[in-house]
Amino acid sequence: LKDEGKGILTADPVEPLYGETYLPRKFKIGVTAEGDNSIDVYINDIGVVVLEDGTFNVLVGGGLGRTHGKETTFARAADHLCSADETTLPTILKAIVAVQRDHGNREVRANARLKYLVHTLGVDAFRALVESYTDFPLAPVKPMKEWKY
Repeated sequence: LKDEGKGILTADPVEPLYGETYLPRKFKIGVTAEGDNSIDVYINDIGVVVLEDGTFNVLVGGGLGRTHGKETTFARAADHLCSADETTLPTILKAIVAVQRDHGNREVRANARLKYLVHTLGVDAFRALVESYTDFPLAPVKPMKEWKY
């Protein structure tokens, strides 16, 4: 297995992406087509929107879950992170997982989801962190058609 970035893969021979450190909590990924948001792509840790030109927009940091009575937990809509083509998308997705693996909150279980990391850092700092795991800059998000659903 080849590390297409900088530190995405670990030296673990059994699980090279997670290593001995599994992701805290659940990790949801949603994929939809441009114009069709029937899956509500904005509530997933990672959202991928397939554009009509065959490229992709990548969203990060969504989630609806919260803990009653804990103000440090909250619902959050995903932010637009970047666009990708078929050659860069796998590396970007693995880099996002590696960022959560290495920087996600493992001390407080209620705040272990990716949405809290994106919220804490801000999407621009999160983007820079993801770029530090790739060997290329992330492309800007492409305009999309309006959602029909």
